[in-house]
Amino acid sequence: MTLTLQYQRRDLFFVHAAAVAWNGRVAVLSAFSGTGKSTLTLASLDYGLEYLSDELAPIDLQRLIVQPHPHALCLKSRPPLPHRLPAGTAEHGGRFHVSVEALPNVTRREALPLAALIFLQRDGERFEGLRSMTAASAVARLMAHALNPLAHPGYGLDAAVALSHAAPCFERTLDSTIW
Repeated sequence: MTLTLQYQRRDLFFVHAAAVAWNGRVAVLSAFSGTGKSTLTLASLDYGLEYLSDELAPIDLQRLIVQPHPHALCLKSRPPLPHRLPAGTAEHGGRFHVSVEALPNVTRREALPLAALIFLQRDGERFEGLRSMTAASAVARLMAHALNPLAHPGYGLDAAVALSHAAPCFERTLDSTIW
């Protein structure tokens, strides 16, 4: 279904990312599988952010808005304290599935403006907080996480360059001691 959607909506640049909102603007949290994107998304909701998506962030390149794509969060482990899995979480095969209805805050179902692109990592240099990225680094990360680059001119490179200039880009190191 997702692949069909990507071919039908060539106006959208699909990024493997979560999307959370605050004050009507969206932060796209992109990371490789297993980095902690879903866990960070769930923890963000505890702090009042609103949920748009977990695995897929469809970005409208012309209007610079992020379309919602809400579905269950799938965590590979329990979140670190003080965060907890909400009531109604289903455990299956060592994974934790949190339905949209069980999420602790609002789920936005309308497109909202893109505020920032944040690339999460577990390896490499450790640092606290968000660190600004160059446009070139952001383009490289966007291309690594793009789900439909072939639907765009320049094999997605044109779209990645445009996004890297249209929104602030940051990186964040995640581990169990930094939340």
